[in-house]
Amino acid sequence: MTPDQKILSVISGQDVTSQSQLERLLAARGIHLTQSTLSRRLKALSIEKQQGAYRVVNQSGESLPSASIITAPPNLVILRTSAGFAAALAYVVDQQISKDLIAGTVAGEDTVMIAIASPHLFQRAVKEIKTLLKLRD
Repeated sequence: MTPDQKILSVISGQDVTSQSQLERLLAARGIHLTQSTLSRRLKALSIEKQQGAYRVVNQSGESLPSASIITAPPNLVILRTSAGFAAALAYVVDQQISKDLIAGTVAGEDTVMIAIASPHLFQRAVKEIKTLLKLRD
């Protein structure tokens, strides 16, 4: 798991109320970041403090980085994005696309692989991913 994926995992799994708390939780998972690096990563992942805890914001895709889509039928979709942003895209897809359509995602540094749950759902899943991330045909 990349540092960004671990940040997203910690944020989504519990209420984190301060960067120092997040630093400690990440350190317990083997990720050691300085406060300034953590702050930059939070900004890049569109994580902000809301109602006293850190949350991923604008999951509609508005503040997400640009991405391109590559389809690999019958069941794979690949997203290419800027370095460091794949985990954020994967998180949004995992949270916003129905589990009936996708089996899961795997994020690297600049690439997300999305496994479509069934070949007969491929076109519908691609359409929903494009809509969510505001990608053109």
